[in-house]
Amino acid sequence: MNIEQVRGMLLWGAIINSAFLALWGLLYLFARDLMHRLARCWRLSPELFDACQFGGILLYKMGTWMFFIVPCIALYILGR
Repeated sequence: MNIEQVRGMLLWGAIINSAFLALWGLLYLFARDLMHRLARCWRLSPELFDACQFGGILLYKMGTWMFFIVPCIALYILGR
């Protein structure tokens, strides 16, 4: 596997993960009540549920940056 293939894989991974993150954020913004009703089985208060959602989105975003975007940028810099 050469550098171009790894860069392409990291780029597509970043795009797919960013699309999932955007979908999660939009679902949270526009369907929060539906998500609260679906999460009643865990018996979380709305404030705790919101905190868990924000924490999950933050961790997922940090992971996407750390494992896909930053290595992809580094390989583009090294490939010049």
